[in-house]
Amino acid sequence: MRAALARLLHELATPTTGTGYLWAVIAIGHVMLGAMLQGLLGAAGVGARLAIGIAYWLAKERGDLRRGGSLRDGLADAALVAVGAFYAGPRWWPCLVFAAVCVGAVIREAK
Repeated sequence: MRAALARLLHELATPTTGTGYLWAVIAIGHVMLGAMLQGLLGAAGVGARLAIGIAYWLAKERGDLRRGGSLRDGLADAALVAVGAFYAGPRWWPCLVFAAVCVGAVIREAK
């Protein structure tokens, strides 16, 4: 299980590549990440929600530039996280969805 988690984290730390379908699925994941962060942090107001996208850029996408990622992809990913931060439904819902997807991915990798 530990090796599966390590492989998954390594994959998440690499720049986005692949087909249009893969890009769309990853884009949805970025929106869900933004919604989850908004739910966990309780970010209110446009400035706080946009700050989530900026913090994501600084924490992840800036590093992807050194690992071969493109500026365009990084900006798109950060923008999608910021869009997700505007989710206004129940705070627990995106957290539950994100956790379920992560658990499913680790179980899949463990096979």
